[in-house]
Amino acid sequence: MLLKIDDTCIMPGTDAGGSLLRRRTDPEIKHVSYQDLILSGQIEIPEAGAIEEPITYGIQSYPNPARDNVIIKYTLGSPSHVNLQVQDLSGNSLVTLVNEFKEQGDHEVKYNVSNLAQGVYFYVLKSNTEKKLGRLVVIR
Repeated sequence: MLLKIDDTCIMPGTDAGGSLLRRRTDPEIKHVSYQDLILSGQIEIPEAGAIEEPITYGIQSYPNPARDNVIIKYTLGSPSHVNLQVQDLSGNSLVTLVNEFKEQGDHEVKYNVSNLAQGVYFYVLKSNTEKKLGRLVVIR
């Protein structure tokens, strides 16, 4: 992920605390702390409550890798029509787990993967405005 400030690209640093950014300029790379960027006014932090737009949704599954049953949990930031499918690596839909209107909040689906061969699959969650993808590993 790059953050562009004026003509400078900022990339996450690799220090143990995660507090540094690498600033990539024409021949040299400098390390700059988040605090320096905030104090210089190059990055602004919104005040608490200033962001009104909720996160639309998150998605995760467990156990992963799975042998038999897997639980896929997702959170909706607003009411939406939801389509949740399990797909193979080619993007072919193997099963539709949810295809209906859901209210805002947390939801979960239990799915038995015993009919799937060992391998890697994707679960794809589509709402009215977004699409999220997660990886599911099936083991025997």
